[in-house]
Amino acid sequence: IKPILESIIIGACRKLDRYPGLSVHCDPDSDFTAGTNGLSVLQNTLGPLIRELPTNWEKYVSNVGHTVHETGHVLFTPFKELHFMFEAWDKGIFYPSDPDGADDVKKALDGKPRAVKLYASLMKHIENTIEDAYIENLLRVVFDGVAVQGISLVNKEIYRRMGTKEEVVAKAMAKGLPPIVIAEALLLSRLVCQKELPEGDLSPDEEFILSVAEAVLKTAESEIKDLLWEQDGEKRATLYNSLYVKLFPLFPIADSENFEGDDSDEEGEGEEGKGGKGSSAGRSGKAGNGSGSPESSADNSSQEGSEGGEEGSNDASESEGSGSPSEKGKKKESEGRGSSEKSEKKDGADNK
Repeated sequence: IKPILESIIIGACRKLDRYPGLSVHCDPDSDFTAGTNGLSVLQNTLGPLIRELPTNWEKYVSNVGHTVHETGHVLFTPFKELHFMFEAWDKGIFYPSDPDGADDVKKALDGKPRAVKLYASLMKHIENTIEDAYIENLLRVVFDGVAVQGISLVNKEIYRRMGTKEEVVAKAMAKGLPPIVIAEALLLSRLVCQKELPEGDLSPDEEFILSVAEAVLKTAESEIKDLLWEQDGEKRATLYNSLYVKLFPLFPIADSENFEGDDSDEEGEGEEGKGGKGSSAGRSGKAGNGSGSPESSADNSSQEGSEGGEEGSNDASESEGSGSPSEKGKKKESEGRGSSEKSEKKDGADNK
């Protein structure tokens, strides 16, 4: 299948004069589906989001979709600027500049390093979801035919695993996860899968929490809309910083300090990072944890350290102070995204 995938990528990228490398393997026992290090694409032809598909044709089309998705990250995700942004978030600061409302958030997080790391990891999931939607918007302009069909099939499978809004909210409440993971699931279904999740039979408490998440997302509509198309790296980081502040009300600090799970970043900067897709995104995911709902993602986010993700890096924690990124970040600017995030999210939601 490698020659076929290479021909699709080269044919579509010829006009851009940029050709990512491609490494293909077949491991039906792996929890990794696809990812990128920012320079090349790694594809597991029997990854968790592929192997359960019922026909060989669907498996083939899904492989195309994953490979094309990761290629989109190589072509369009501003790895360097987003890496610097993640480093800053891990320290409770912002790159390239403070957004409106930054002082209030910094004050709320002051002296709470665990909360800083946890919120940063949750925001990396949000970034991952939006980055996936952004690159897929551009891919639909650059690619056509089976490439676009593949992306649609991948997202259809992700959506299938997410479940209903009631399941997303109930799972988050049962695990004691902050409402921001609910917002992540809503963004994933709307922006990436391009469909609303079914409602389900929500209790009054679940309805209330869902309405809070919806209200906060409403305040961030402008940033989210701009992030779906903005290609300048620093401008994307600036928009994400504004989103960080606007979504902060969905993160209860007191609860976060007692949240069970480790402080490590879940997005990491590895090839298989949760961020497989783009900035921090990834589509491969663990089989039951894929891109489904943020709940699982959020859960994983605080616990999985770096799912292989790319963003992450805990280097940030090594350099202190100022909002400017450390030189270390430059070395990792192209360390890409793993592609296991989506699947994790999904499974999270139901296990995306």
